[in-house]
Amino acid sequence: MVASVYENDGQRELFLYWFQVKGELCTNEYALRWAEISNSILFNRRDSAFIRISIPYRAGDRDTVVLGEQFIRDFYPHIKAVLPK
Repeated sequence: MVASVYENDGQRELFLYWFQVKGELCTNEYALRWAEISNSILFNRRDSAFIRISIPYRAGDRDTVVLGEQFIRDFYPHIKAVLPK
C-alpha cells in the first residue's frame, strides 16, 4: 500500500492506494505492468483494479494513517470479494 498526501485549495487528503491483479497486491506501476503481462501470457487476462481510500488530513496527524489502515484491514475482505480473481 502507498500513502500520499495531496492538497487542493487548502484542503488536504490522505490517499492510501494500491493496484490489485489476480489476487496480488502491486504498489508501483512497474509491478503492475509485469503482473499484467505475465497474466496475459499465462491466463489470457489483463484485468486489474486500482483501489484508493481517501481521508481528510491535517499535517502531522498520525491518527489519520492509523484510521485508514484500520479501515482497510476491516473492509479488505469485502473489497477483495468484488475484485477480479
